[in-house]
Amino acid sequence: MATLNQNLIDTVTAASRARINEETNNRKLIDTLFSDGVRPDDLVAPEKGADRTFFDGLKEAVVAGFPKNYQALIAANVKTLSEEQKDVRRIWMQKVNSIIGDWKNALMNRVKWEEAKAKSEAGEVEKKTPPETTKKKQLLAVLTWAQKVESTTIKDLPSFVKDLSSAIARIPD
Repeated sequence: MATLNQNLIDTVTAASRARINEETNNRKLIDTLFSDGVRPDDLVAPEKGADRTFFDGLKEAVVAGFPKNYQALIAANVKTLSEEQKDVRRIWMQKVNSIIGDWKNALMNRVKWEEAKAKSEAGEVEKKTPPETTKKKQLLAVLTWAQKVESTTIKDLPSFVKDLSSAIARIPD
């Protein structure tokens, strides 16, 4: 069995603190993006010929948060890089897109949450289908199948159909 030593405890504590800080920072970022009118579609690379000012600025801001050596690698002319440097650069460029994609998904959830909140406050709560209705539909599908089936391993098919019909009749509309 594994044992805890002080170094491991300190490392776990630091990692936990960093993760909580990241979650806090992400929540603050998503709140800021939402309040500034940014929507999930704004966090998708624009089509060719479309204005890229916002998206390119966002990518530059993400890269500005990277360690200096990776910022330099991303800014460097690709033709001057070794194959190993190109591979590292590609990985960090993918991180940029991954980070923006994560933010887009979080912002999408925030927008959905706000829409549901607005509906709830306006009294437009979504009506959920009662479980009885769902089960009745499922039983109807089985009944329809049983009435059409030509061969089956079900014993006494006519009684089975009769019992299904009886069960369906007992479920209110």
